[in-house]
Amino acid sequence: TMVREALASNPQWQVGEINLAPSQASLSRWPTILQTPVRYACIAWNARKLRRERSTILHLLDGSHAYLLSACRRLRVPLVITVHDLIPLLTVRGELGGKRPGRLGTLLIRWAARNLCRADQLLTVSENTAKDVVRLTGYPQDDVQPVHSPVPARVEVPAEQSDQPSQPYLLHVAGNNTFYKNRAGVLAVFDRVRKEESVLLKMVGAPPDVALRAQVQAMGLTDQVDFVSDVDDIELARLYQSAAAFLFPSLYEGFGWPPLEAMQYGCPVVASNAGSLAEIVGDAALVASPDEIDALAEHVVRILRDVGMREALIQKGFERVGEYTLAGFEAGLRRVYQAAVRPED
Repeated sequence: TMVREALASNPQWQVGEINLAPSQASLSRWPTILQTPVRYACIAWNARKLRRERSTILHLLDGSHAYLLSACRRLRVPLVITVHDLIPLLTVRGELGGKRPGRLGTLLIRWAARNLCRADQLLTVSENTAKDVVRLTGYPQDDVQPVHSPVPARVEVPAEQSDQPSQPYLLHVAGNNTFYKNRAGVLAVFDRVRKEESVLLKMVGAPPDVALRAQVQAMGLTDQVDFVSDVDDIELARLYQSAAAFLFPSLYEGFGWPPLEAMQYGCPVVASNAGSLAEIVGDAALVASPDEIDALAEHVVRILRDVGMREALIQKGFERVGEYTLAGFEAGLRRVYQAAVRPED
C-alpha cells in the first residue's frame, strides 16, 4: 500500500500488483488440514510465471519470500527486493535468541537469503538492516540502498473518545508474541517503575501465552497489567494519545513502527537501542540496552516526574516523525528503481 501510494504521486510510474497466493474461496474447497500446504504449493507454482513478466521493474516487497525465486531460473526484467530485516537468519545462525526453526524452515530461510543476490538492487528499511545484508549475504554494499518507510497519516480520535484515563498508564504495542518483542522485558521494567510511581501497564497485541501470564502472576501484577487485543485504528490512536509514556525494549527491530506511531500522537518514548531503533528514533527518545532493566525504568520514571523533559521529548518526537514522509519514500524508490534499470558501470 505504501509503495502504491508513494508512486501514485508521480505520473511517471504505472503500478501493477501480482498476487501469487490463491483466493480464500478456492482454498475453502480443500479440507482444513490441507489448506496451508495447498496455499504454499500454489504460491510456488505461480512464482514460475514471474519469468514471463515483461514490466519495466519487478519489485519483490518482502525479502523473506525470495526463496520463491528458485522457481524462476531467469527473469527478463530488473529485480528489486525490499529487505525488512534478517531476523530469521540471525536466529538460525544463533546470533539472536528465540527458538530455532525446524529443518524445512531453516532451508527456506537460507534459500531466501541466497536468492537476495539475484536482485539488481536491494532496498532496506534501515541502515542497520543494510549492514546485516552486506555482512550475512555478501551482497555488494553499493547496491544496497536504505530507504526509510513513511509514517502513515495520523488517525483522529473523536472528542467523545479522547477522555483522560483515571490513572496514568504505560503503553507497549506489539503485533505478536514473537520473542524479540521482549514482552517479558516490558513486564520487568514496569515492575521496577510501579514501585516508584502509581501507574498501570497496557500491552496491545496478541493475547499473552502461558509463560507471559505466569510471569504476570509471579510478579503480582495481575491487577496492574491489561492485555488489549483486536484494537481498531481509532482505539489504538486513543491508547497512544492518552498514555503517560511508551515503552519499547525490543531485542531487535529491522525498522520499528510503534515508537514513531507513539511520537505522532504526542507520547514520549523509552526504547531499547537494539537493531535499528537508535537509528530510527534518533534523539527523540530515551534509550538503553534491552537488558538494562534499571536504566530503562529510570528513563520512564524521569518522564513521569520531569514535566520539562516530557514536553521536550514530545516536541522532538513530532519533529522526528516529520522526517518520515511519503514524498521522501517516493524519492527513495525512484533512486533505487533508476539504479536497477541503469546500473552504474
